[in-house]
Amino acid sequence: MFKAAGTQLVFLAIVILTFSSEISSAPLRQDGDPSTFLERSIEMTHASIQLAEVATNKAEDDRVKHFAKNMAGRQKQALQTLDSLSPNRLVREIAYTGGDRNVLTPEHHQALNKLSSLSGSQFDRNFIDTIVYEYRRTIRLFEQEAGISTTHQNKLRRTAPPASGETADLARDLLPGLRQQLSEAESIQRDLQPR
Repeated sequence: MFKAAGTQLVFLAIVILTFSSEISSAPLRQDGDPSTFLERSIEMTHASIQLAEVATNKAEDDRVKHFAKNMAGRQKQALQTLDSLSPNRLVREIAYTGGDRNVLTPEHHQALNKLSSLSGSQFDRNFIDTIVYEYRRTIRLFEQEAGISTTHQNKLRRTAPPASGETADLARDLLPGLRQQLSEAESIQRDLQPR
């Protein structure tokens, strides 16, 4: 009897482990909301690329236009780096269907739609405000993944534990560049403020 019960427990453990590993490597949830660090990073990178492409065409200020062009190039490189770490074929497919606006969250769709309806200096200010917000969010996500404790995270009651391994290393490697890009965006933002 104990032998049969032991075999059943081993089988149950294997089923649970198999099921949980499938869940952790699952693609975007059915509601379209990215759930893992890689999925969220890929989605945010796609959003940044699309925002930058809109700005390349609509920006009036030369600094904004130049920043957007450089940002699109950097984000495309980051996308390739993120994709190389993704063990999930569906996440990899998402990484290379950047023209597909369906991979974006509703929040990013809304930002793109809002910016698409603006023009001139109003577009420039709204674009750079959106980018500063997005860079701050991205930096918080990468800091959390890298295990870097911040004032913002210390205020939260619960934060996800940092992942060890490749994604944490990637987050630590990309953070200095993200912070530098945020600094550039904030400088442009200050210059564009109405006086």
